[in-house]
Amino acid sequence: SISVAAIIKGNAYGHGVTLCAPWLAAEGVQWLGVTTVEEAAAVRNVCPQPHIYVMGSFWRGEAEAILTHRLTPSVWEPYHLEELTAAARRAKLPPQSVSVHLEIDTGMSRQGVAPGPALNHLLQLFQNSPELRLQAVMTHFHSPDELDSPATRDQILQFETAVDTITSAGLKPEILHAG
Repeated sequence: SISVAAIIKGNAYGHGVTLCAPWLAAEGVQWLGVTTVEEAAAVRNVCPQPHIYVMGSFWRGEAEAILTHRLTPSVWEPYHLEELTAAARRAKLPPQSVSVHLEIDTGMSRQGVAPGPALNHLLQLFQNSPELRLQAVMTHFHSPDELDSPATRDQILQFETAVDTITSAGLKPEILHAG
């Protein structure tokens, strides 16, 4: 099935995130995408539902806020997994209770883990972090308006290879998405 995420980062592109988020949720949007934990907390305060996806992930020291506000962060750095796991253990959360989206860098070169050794290292961390749930794997196209371009095709192939590596490691994401 296909779900749509309403991207409301940057204060809903200047329209007011606390005004737009409840309206979008009332219209049935299942996911709201924001950039920071601070922005996500503001959205959660006015919007108990739906899922809030923190696309820019989080900084050191913000893992507790992720848990408190029931946020779903994008992860790609070892410290993301380490801090979330430590916070979940301090909170005595059960296995699979902290959902994350693993971002694969297929060429955007802004954020995400590169396929290969860096991805393999993160997969080992996932296997030692039963509190984390790999809900999704995602990437970001650098030229989405050129779907037939060789660069986009290469990014799709890299993403498919990364997903194969992830599933071969025994992890089964429920969602695949691309920006």
